[in-house]
Amino acid sequence: MLSSLPRVYPLLGLCGGYAIVMLFNPVREALRDGFRCIARFKRIWLTFGLLGFAYSVFQFATFTPIRNSADLDLNQVTSLPSWYWPRLAEVWRETPLPALEGVAGIFDNATTTYPLSVVAAVLMVVNWRGLHGALVRALRKRYRFWSYFIYLILLLSALASLFKPIVFWRLPEWGGAVPAAGLLQISATVDAVAFIFEYLFGVYIQVYLITVCLAWVKGDDKSRVQGTPEYMAPETAKRKLVNERTDIFNFGATMYRLVTFRLPPPVVPAEGGVALDADAYRKQLKPIKQFNAEAPAELD
Repeated sequence: MLSSLPRVYPLLGLCGGYAIVMLFNPVREALRDGFRCIARFKRIWLTFGLLGFAYSVFQFATFTPIRNSADLDLNQVTSLPSWYWPRLAEVWRETPLPALEGVAGIFDNATTTYPLSVVAAVLMVVNWRGLHGALVRALRKRYRFWSYFIYLILLLSALASLFKPIVFWRLPEWGGAVPAAGLLQISATVDAVAFIFEYLFGVYIQVYLITVCLAWVKGDDKSRVQGTPEYMAPETAKRKLVNERTDIFNFGATMYRLVTFRLPPPVVPAEGGVALDADAYRKQLKPIKQFNAEAPAELD
């Protein structure tokens, strides 16, 4: 029965199902904000486009069996009407799991860092802007003796990221000199060690993109309150605005937390509570010296 349906019906069903998911799912506001951020900030979609394009070029150059120009037949690309498009009835049983995996990991897939992570590895190896010294100091402060072991792992993973494209490139030529089991072990080891650096680089990019997305255009109405209540400025809580004044308040609340190890009173009322006015906020905000006697007097 399904095989007799016109091909346009499955396409309409797919588009309709996607529209239902986008309009009625509980994270639709976050998805809407994500699209608005991409439209407002070029660096976001440029980052995604650059990462995706670099990875596509790598996949094509590495795994496409093209050795010379004679292997590339452009007629196969331009003759779309002659392509075989399977019907939905033929492939629908095989699509749910890949579709769910793709949706679940869409952000990780979008920020696939290889092979651009090689550039980051080169910058790390050449000690760009004193990176090694800053990294060692930060690791020693946090992990003490184990910091050297962690630093060694990071350095080895960066070197593995540099060797990874060479290994994938020369792997077919090594088939006659190295047994198949040895090739598999070498490639798997290099890939696993390089993944450590690629993953850390990917996490950095994700944090960067999330930070950009959480930021907003100065003076623009955010249409909904978003943020930690204790760090939120009154202008953001009441009028949903973000500007230089709210940034100063956020910075001050952060410094108060760092110096006193206490959170400032929230300006956003709890459910069923009453919002604080200026006088009530000043009364609830305790002096810094009350929690940290060593703090400079100027902070109070």
